[in-house]
Amino acid sequence: MANIERKELLNTQDSFITGAGSIARWIKDNPVRFASAAIAVIVVAGGISGFFYWKNLNESKALTQYTNAQNDEKVIKDIATQYSHTKAGKLSLLKLAELSFEKGDYKGAIKNSEEFIQQWGNSDILYYQGLMIKAISHMELKEHDKAIIDLDKCINSDSELIRQQAMFYKATELNASGSKAQAVELLKKLSTEQPQAAVKKKSDILRPDSGSSEYQDLAKSALSQINLVGGNVVNAK
Repeated sequence: MANIERKELLNTQDSFITGAGSIARWIKDNPVRFASAAIAVIVVAGGISGFFYWKNLNESKALTQYTNAQNDEKVIKDIATQYSHTKAGKLSLLKLAELSFEKGDYKGAIKNSEEFIQQWGNSDILYYQGLMIKAISHMELKEHDKAIIDLDKCINSDSELIRQQAMFYKATELNASGSKAQAVELLKKLSTEQPQAAVKKKSDILRPDSGSSEYQDLAKSALSQINLVGGNVVNAK
C-alpha cells in the first residue's frame, strides 16, 4: 500500500467538517424554516416529557386514594372512573367485584370482574382472583356451564392455591350438574396430587410445609361423604 504523507492527510477533506459546513450554510439561507423545525422538536420533546410527568402524577394520586379508600364503595367507584387508565383505577374494578360479591350482588360482581379482566392485561395472581370471583358468582347464580369455563382457566394458573381451589369448585359444579363420576375423578386427582416444584420466595423459607393444602383436605372429606352416603360434594365457599 502506498505511503500517505502528512501533507496529503492535511489536504484530505474531512466528511464531518464538510457536512457540518453544508448544514451551517442551509441554516444561514433558511433561518425561518430552521427556527420552525427547532420549535417543533422542542414542543414534541416537551410534550413527551409532560405526558410521562402527568401519567406518573396520576398513578401516584390514584394509588394514594385507593390505599385510603379501604372498603368505601363510593370512593372506589370514583377512582375506577377518574383514573381508569392507572393501575389503581383497574384494581378498583377488582375491589368493586369483591364488594359486590360480599353483599350478594353476584351480577354486579360478574360485571366488575369482567371489566377488570379485560383491562388488567396481565395473567398474574390478580387476574386469576378476578376470574375466581367471576366463577363463584356464576356458581351462586346456578350458571354451572359459565362457572366451569372460568374455573378451567383458573386451573391453568401458576398459583397452586388458586389452581386447587378451582379444581375443588369445578368438582362441586360437575356434581351439581349431574356429572358425579367426573366430580369424583377430579376430587381424587386433587386429594392425591403432589405440591408443585417451585423456587421458594424468601417469605416462604420461614413457613414450614403443612402437608396437604386446605382444598386437598376438603376434597378428601367430600370423597368420604360421597363414598359413605352417596351424597353431594360439599360446597366450601
